[in-house]
Amino acid sequence: MLELPFTRSKLLTTVSGLDHGFSNLDCESPQLQEWKNQCATAKQVHQDTVIWIESFEKAEREADGVGTDQRNLPVAVYTADCAPILFAAVNAARAPVAVMAVHAGWRGTAAQITKKALQLFSAKAQILGGKKILVSMGPTISKAAFEVGQEVVDAFPGAEQNGMANFFRLEGSQRKYQFDLPGENKRQLEAAASALPVEIDQLPDCTFSEAARYPSYRREKGRNTRILSFIVFR
Repeated sequence: MLELPFTRSKLLTTVSGLDHGFSNLDCESPQLQEWKNQCATAKQVHQDTVIWIESFEKAEREADGVGTDQRNLPVAVYTADCAPILFAAVNAARAPVAVMAVHAGWRGTAAQITKKALQLFSAKAQILGGKKILVSMGPTISKAAFEVGQEVVDAFPGAEQNGMANFFRLEGSQRKYQFDLPGENKRQLEAAASALPVEIDQLPDCTFSEAARYPSYRREKGRNTRILSFIVFR
């Protein structure tokens, strides 16, 4: 495995030949530059498009998810409070056959990018001999730290009823809520119809509250620092 400052998923580390990580440093850090340059990425636009690639691309197409069945081709996304979600498909021998990285901010999540990504990935993996999908959600802003306005809650019908949004306080006449971004993405994964069985690992780390470990767009008031999340199979 790559010996750089990355947090790793216990679930994904059980797969031989698979490497992945969620960086503990800003992706612009000198320690990550060489590795960052090797990762295929899309131009992230906070929507619900996922692309499938056969060769290296660097932010050439607008999308918020990148998948591949090519060995030695790392795919990656950048986040700084949004949810980074890594997918791996394994065959009957538990060898990886495909990987995908997804960026899920609240707008992409409202458009159900996580559900759509799982369905696309599962269909591709089944053709490749996949028998199971492993999914890991990395460091994300927690519900306790993610304060949002009515427009965010309105983008998720039923969010208050299912516990994803809770009224927190009034700011003048504006209602403020705490919203569970990682919880909503996990809910979408669990609810999505998939051609293959799915196992999910959710890291508990909060980007906002763990300042010593992760960049946070909200904590740093919009400063452009981001986490690099990648996955690759050999």
